[in-house]
Amino acid sequence: MAREIAGGVASGATTGAMVGGPVGGIVGGILGGLSGYFDSKARKKEEKIIKSIRDYNLAINKYNRDAAEETASYLTTAVNTEARYKNQLDEMNVYARGARDPQSGGDLKQLIANATMRQMNNNLVIRDRDIQSARSEQEREFINLKSQAQLAGVDAQATASLYSGIASAGLALAKGGTT
Repeated sequence: MAREIAGGVASGATTGAMVGGPVGGIVGGILGGLSGYFDSKARKKEEKIIKSIRDYNLAINKYNRDAAEETASYLTTAVNTEARYKNQLDEMNVYARGARDPQSGGDLKQLIANATMRQMNNNLVIRDRDIQSARSEQEREFINLKSQAQLAGVDAQATASLYSGIASAGLALAKGGTT
C-alpha cells in the first residue's frame, strides 16, 4: 500500500507544482496519494481473488484425487477378488478332471498362465492408480505455481507504479518545475 501511495504522492506533487506552483504541488500530492491508495486497494482485491481461485482449484483437485483413489482402491479389491475366485475355479476344474499330469504339465502351464494374466491385470490397475496420483500432484503444483506467478505480477505492477511516480517526479524536477 505504501508503495502505491508514495508513487502517487511523488508523481502528483511534481505534476501539480509544474502546473499550479506550490498550491498545485500540494493538491497534486494529495490527489496522487489518493490515487495510490485506491490502486493499493485494487491490488489487495486482485490478490484476494487470485488466492480464492487458487484455493477453489486446489479443492477441486483434492476432490478429484480422492475420488480417483477411491475408485482405484475399489477396482484393486474387485480384481483381486475375481482373480482369487477364478484361480480356485481353475484348480477345482483341473482336480475334477483328474488331469494333473506332472509329466505333460499341460494343465499346470495353463493354471500358471491364467494366474499370471490375472496378476498382470491387477498390476495394470495399480499402475493406473499411480499415474492418476502423479498427474493430480502435478496439477496441484501447477495451480500453486500459476497463482504465485500471478501474485508476483501484481506485486511487480505496484513496484513499477512506485518507480514510475518517482521517475516522473525526478524528471519534472530536472526540468526545473516548468512544462
